[in-house]
Order: sequence, then structure tokens, then C-alpha cells
Amino acid sequence: MDSNQRFLLKTFRKYYRANTPFLPDRFTRREFGFMFFDKTFVQRHIGFHSSEELHRFMESQVPSHSYYSTAYYRVPDAPTMDEKGWMGAELIFDLDADHLEGADQMSFDDMLAQIKREMISLVDNYLFG
Repeated sequence: MDSNQRFLLKTFRKYYRANTPFLPDRFTRREFGFMFFDKTFVQRHIGFHSSEELHRFMESQVPSHSYYSTAYYRVPDAPTMDEKGWMGAELIFDLDADHLEGADQMSFDDMLAQIKREMISLVDNYLFG
């Protein structure tokens, strides 16, 4: 581990000790994944039964990246997707301005305005039908 990584590890550890992690709704039904400063892969298939358990994990393992599923599972820490028991998922829309037609010619404010129009269209079409 180089000096930059050691600095980040120390800084992240200090942060995790001083702060409680954000908990999404129904976090005990979600799969978590983490990346670490000294590894090149995502460690997946992790579940937590309490906020304290998650906090202890963050403090002791000091991940560089943290992810959680938008799906809910009966057994989120099961080793295979089949064993997890899918219960449902949140509906997520990823609205990237760089995918807009002509985005390379738009200002940031113009891209943001167009993305807002796209979001309103999605809400109108999918939530209000």
C-alpha cells in the first residue's frame, strides 16, 4: 500500500469511527458490497442484522467504497442469487445528461433543465399514467 492509500485508510477509519453510516430503508433485507484500499475486487453477498453490526464492519474493515442493492431479499447474505429469495426492488431511473442528444453543445444549466424535463415525463408516464 502506498503512502496515499495509507493516508486515505487512516482518514476513512477516523471518519467511520466518528460517524454512523447512512441506513437505507429495510437495510436488513439488502445485499451490501464493498471495495477496499488493498483489494481490486468487490466483496459482495454481505448482509447486516443491525445498524451496530454495519457500523462495526465499517470501523473494522474500513472500505473505500460501499454499495447496497436496490432489491430486497429474504436472505441478503446468501452466496448465490437463487438462494437470496428476491422479494422486490425499488424503481430507479438513472438520468445521465451526457446521454442527451446534443449534450456536447449544452451548458450545464441547459443539461440540468433537460434532465428535469425528462424526470417530469417519467413521473407523468409511469406514476400518474
